[in-house]
Amino acid sequence: MNSDIQTCVNLLREIAEIANHASLTGGLGGGERRAVARYNSTLSRLVQLGAVGPNLFEPLPEDAGYGEIGIEARMLAASVGKAPEEFRDEVSQDPGILLRLAPFVDRKDLGEMVREQLRQGGILDMETVAHL
Repeated sequence: MNSDIQTCVNLLREIAEIANHASLTGGLGGGERRAVARYNSTLSRLVQLGAVGPNLFEPLPEDAGYGEIGIEARMLAASVGKAPEEFRDEVSQDPGILLRLAPFVDRKDLGEMVREQLRQGGILDMETVAHL
């Protein structure tokens, strides 16, 4: 992995860690806008470097909260350097990711994710479905 890409991944992990801390403690109020700006510029750079497909991730809105910032930063960091198919394979093998994403996606998108999970041979137990 080239050093610019690794720097971006490290920055995304730090953003995720800060967002996690802020959401748990209630600290760092008002820092969300700065974190969003940094996330968006990092995403733009990764797309420019070809480390992430141009339509795989979207910039965060200016009013995003720490929860959304943290989740997006972790998912982006995890997907850098992987082919989109490889990333989808990991998601399909972990139905728990649907539980973690459910509060942040609309019902239509969540339904499509569940259907995709099942199409790819993923397993969803009734407890997981009930929590969605």
